[in-house]
Amino acid sequence: LLPGFSLLSMSVFLEHLLSLQSSGDREKLLTFNWDLVAPDNEPVTSACGTQVKTSLTLESQEMVSGINHYLIIFGSRSGHDNEQPAFYLKPVIGKALKKRMVVAGMDHAAFHLAKTDFISEHTLAAFNAIRRSGEHYSSESIPVHTGVFTRGDIWLCTGGHAASKIAELIAQKRLERISEIKKFTTSKVMNEGEHNDARAHPSSLTTEVTSTLQFIKHNLSTRL
Repeated sequence: LLPGFSLLSMSVFLEHLLSLQSSGDREKLLTFNWDLVAPDNEPVTSACGTQVKTSLTLESQEMVSGINHYLIIFGSRSGHDNEQPAFYLKPVIGKALKKRMVVAGMDHAAFHLAKTDFISEHTLAAFNAIRRSGEHYSSESIPVHTGVFTRGDIWLCTGGHAASKIAELIAQKRLERISEIKKFTTSKVMNEGEHNDARAHPSSLTTEVTSTLQFIKHNLSTRL
């Protein structure tokens, strides 16, 4: 959370993730865990004046591959000429991208990403265009997904209710990944069964293997 961030964007984003966790469709049920991180030990003041005190700072936050999938930056245009945010964000963003995490910038976080050289001025101009006009901007270099700029592992959105679009895209990517894992595990079990015994049937598997496969199938959306 950067000073001057939109409390609306943060609440919309988290509310949307919570709605995905309570989905009635078990096949589409996802589990999310998140930490709110501050630049330093001081409370972060939002644009509306609300102060948010977090237990973690950028310096103390440890990013682990395979556990942390996304770094979401809630930024503000106010003070974007200040070099300080770019100074402490650059190493964190660099580390996240090296660990193949997606870095998503909400609201005016694009200004800070431009200062850290992770996006170009062209991208920033496109961001400004969509922010001013509210229209979708598209080009070959900046794919647009429901109002979200995606360029490799860097995503940008204009915030507000558009923050839910980032949440939707995260859910879509996670469901696609889970679907791939399910297909792989099903295919692998069938191939191994055919290799060992052409007449093999799931019921012939040991109780331990069967129960393990069932557990994996029903918990793919969680941290196994």
